[in-house]
Amino acid sequence: MIMKFTDDLSEMIVHAQGNELAQLFAHDTTDSGERTYTQPDSKTMHVITFKNPVLVTDNYKINLLTPEHSKETRDQHVFVPNINGISMDPPHSVLRDVVHKLFESPKKTTIYGNTQLEFEQGKFNSVWGPSIDTLLFCNAIRTENIKGNLDHVKRAIEIGPGSGFISKYLLNNLPNLEEMTLIDLNEESTNCARESIDDPRTIFEVGDGLKYLEKRKFDLIVCNPPYIPRMDSSDDNPYEGIRVLEYLIRNTTTHTTPGGIILTNVSSLCEDYAREAIQQTKAYQKITAEYIKSLDVPLKVFNVAFNKKWTEYLKDKHHLIDRYKNGHSFWQTINIAKIQNCE
Repeated sequence: MIMKFTDDLSEMIVHAQGNELAQLFAHDTTDSGERTYTQPDSKTMHVITFKNPVLVTDNYKINLLTPEHSKETRDQHVFVPNINGISMDPPHSVLRDVVHKLFESPKKTTIYGNTQLEFEQGKFNSVWGPSIDTLLFCNAIRTENIKGNLDHVKRAIEIGPGSGFISKYLLNNLPNLEEMTLIDLNEESTNCARESIDDPRTIFEVGDGLKYLEKRKFDLIVCNPPYIPRMDSSDDNPYEGIRVLEYLIRNTTTHTTPGGIILTNVSSLCEDYAREAIQQTKAYQKITAEYIKSLDVPLKVFNVAFNKKWTEYLKDKHHLIDRYKNGHSFWQTINIAKIQNCE
């Protein structure tokens, strides 16, 4: 399966690929009429376009692909082309089921701009493919790059790179980037990123990203940290709750060069902590901070969403929105923040 996002993230265009065509979309005969269960990966077919995606896999929007939903509602969220020469308006329930099955494909290729990454779920333990957060980061990087605000970046680091998509996008787009470090506590994540990125400018490390920053400075630090406040945050684990975010803010000038930038994700759930840390840091460091991209998204961390005590805590203390909209009950705003060293 191929998922291609438009530059402004207004559309996610989904194609079936290779064997998916033979197994799901009736491309199961050869030119000579013989039955086949395989197709080359070079063969693709446009299946559906999701409008204004807020999740990479949005079951609500897939479930709109049945006649009982109004065309007006469906047209707000999806576009379905003619498939195999057959009009899918109104869509048949089989289309809904086939699209669900397509999204179960373990191999997915994500494309944004000039960057694509093939990810196989389950090949690397506890590593997840690109999320909507990932794409919003790349959208923010694109905006800053067009403005020339990243022309000075020669040394960059990504802490917690996951699949490595953001680092790969940086390598493909920053004009003067000479060195890109990826570091993760999870060795599987580092192995996954190493498999996805083949570039001599890249350094792969396994370890504590915050300790790695000690006595080092970078022109750009990218980090999508944990951002859900915990009821009982543990002081012995800096990677729980919002402590990574707070550390990066409070140590901006320690770990960035003059003019250096931190790009990080500040969820509305932890925005109060971030604002306080920024204001306190401004008292003794010359920094600026601004949001450069924002997106309202559902809260899809299931261990949180299924924990009534936790969700009540987040609603009461941390601005979690409990309002059913477009198939989802809990909402937050993710903000890509740019924190800059002005010393």
